[in-house]
Amino acid sequence: MQFLTPLFLTGLLAIAIPLWFHLIRKEHALRIPFSSLMYVPPKEIKLVRRQQLRQWPLFLLRLLLVVVLVLAFSRPYWKRFSGTWSSSSLARVVLLDNSFSMRAGNRWSTARTMAEREIRSAPRGSEITLAVVSDRVDILSEPGEPAEALLAKLKQVQPSYRATRLDQGIQMAGDVLKQSRMGNREIVLVSDFQKNGLHFSSWNIPEGIGLRALSVPSVVDNLFIEDVQAPAEIYQGTAERQVTGSPASAVEPARPEDFVVRIQNAGGSDIQDIPVELRLDDHLIQSQRVTIRAKSSRSIHFRAPDLPDKPLMRFAASAGVPDALPEDNQFFFTVHRREKIPVVLSAEGPALLFLREAMNSPGVPWDLKTDLSAALLKKARVLILHDPASIPSYVSDWVSNGGSLLIFSGARSGEGLKSTLLPVTPHGSRILRRERDEPLSLADIQWQHPAFQVFADQQKRYFSGVHFYGYTEAQAKADGKVLARLKSDSPALVEGKFGRGDVLWFASSASNDWNDFALRPAFLPFVQNIVGYLSGARRESASLRVGDRIDLTLWGSSGVAVIDPKGQRLAVPEDRQFVEAQQPGFYEVRYSRLTDYIGVNIPAAESNLESEPVQQIQARAQSAQAAAAEVSAASLEHRQSWWRFLLLFVVLVMLGEWMLADLFYGKNSPIAR
Repeated sequence: MQFLTPLFLTGLLAIAIPLWFHLIRKEHALRIPFSSLMYVPPKEIKLVRRQQLRQWPLFLLRLLLVVVLVLAFSRPYWKRFSGTWSSSSLARVVLLDNSFSMRAGNRWSTARTMAEREIRSAPRGSEITLAVVSDRVDILSEPGEPAEALLAKLKQVQPSYRATRLDQGIQMAGDVLKQSRMGNREIVLVSDFQKNGLHFSSWNIPEGIGLRALSVPSVVDNLFIEDVQAPAEIYQGTAERQVTGSPASAVEPARPEDFVVRIQNAGGSDIQDIPVELRLDDHLIQSQRVTIRAKSSRSIHFRAPDLPDKPLMRFAASAGVPDALPEDNQFFFTVHRREKIPVVLSAEGPALLFLREAMNSPGVPWDLKTDLSAALLKKARVLILHDPASIPSYVSDWVSNGGSLLIFSGARSGEGLKSTLLPVTPHGSRILRRERDEPLSLADIQWQHPAFQVFADQQKRYFSGVHFYGYTEAQAKADGKVLARLKSDSPALVEGKFGRGDVLWFASSASNDWNDFALRPAFLPFVQNIVGYLSGARRESASLRVGDRIDLTLWGSSGVAVIDPKGQRLAVPEDRQFVEAQQPGFYEVRYSRLTDYIGVNIPAAESNLESEPVQQIQARAQSAQAAAAEVSAASLEHRQSWWRFLLLFVVLVMLGEWMLADLFYGKNSPIAR
């Protein structure tokens, strides 16, 4: 017998308690008041130094109670049981890599044969679990299902188009095996062990669980289209364009030829004179023949075609070369043609300069006017007011009929602006002294709101340096939604409804008199995202990758249908506002009797087929786990769980001790008292 927590064996010293009670503790004579001892004959009392042991059964029962209780807390287990358990019971998770790289050559058929062999070779009574892993994990069976059922499910599994993340599958398999009471537990990982998907630092193999790596044939040579740089949107009168995939402020001069196809040759030999084609709505419009050297990439420039007068154009770039993975020789993307959105700006002084520069940045879809009038406002979709002393009635009517209003507060509006369309009740301006007082910053920001969503990944970087020295103290109305606060707990950005229109109120100005916001990098994307949100402008990407989510809220809150590249209508649960892209090609989005398209492509890193040798995989696995040949002490003790039976025995002993003590002493004995 061995013990998991042998330190508790020191509790055996507690056997001194029943020894003291039965052998050392003296009994004291009971004094009873009596009227007279005249007629009571005297009797000599023999004094003893210690108690004589008279209740042997009770004494032994109490010793047994202490010993059993100490053993239970010491967590005993028998090492000799481990060999019997390991040879007669097996829990195995067959983890099959079904990422896109497994489509290369005959990898998939070989991998399924290996998985089938692992299922068939398990001893009768084993717990076998079948699972597939890419950048997500799908458990296909429950432990203990018959081998025939597992083999039937294995035949139905197909490789996906998703990226590789083997660490997630190992984590899942470890969690499954930790729940098993079998003596032998192992993960069998069948994969190509693509280097881009290993993530060794995240491997977490629980102690006592083994891992065997089975590698499929190596395929290295592959050519693929890594990316296409093209304008996602084209606006009338745009002199410059925004680069696809860049932040809102990253622009470069427009060039007609800037349809750039980037191709990578991941193989070890040059590829000569291959055709690279650019298609528009399935029609070939341009083609080039190029040579790409081994282990290198090349950017191919296509002159932008004469685009048809259509709101949406579907493009596809392709490389005509037969290789291991023909699916990644294509790249799908879209270009939208949109009319600029009319926006009216009413501001003065530095605020006019800052806001106009932010709104006139290259690539933005705004047609900005700076003269506020009732006639001009009728054609506008968004109105920006900076520090208004009052709001004209025609502005309130315009908002009530569906217009969108953005208000920056200031010295005039902070003191006396009263309007029913405001989502707040102003209480006056608060000015801090820059030389003496500590400036305020934004807090409690709702990062998922479109106004701040662009900053969600790097929150502190953008707003930690923005300082506010002046602001309008206010209280949000009951229907006002606070999107951000100042450190003083006063609302900083509040959203509200007025009639059929939307109103956003900002507690400080857009100039540098009350803050330094306009001088910080966050100001430009902040203004553009707010105006884009109020105008309803969609800023969807030209293309996505398999595994990305398609945000359906861009096309409305309801009544949106999605058709995948194979023509299958996808079921969208009512409680979800997105679907995951599972295949490369064009996804069709139907909304309000209109149709939009989104290009979806293979994850670029998945097309590089360079693999890690299986010997190195096994070596790294052993460094991340305990030896699989021997069940750990903690695992063995957990399975045997003798302490549970010992605690049950303790309860029975305590019950017997109580009954025996009552029999010896009785309820009215001096000792019982």
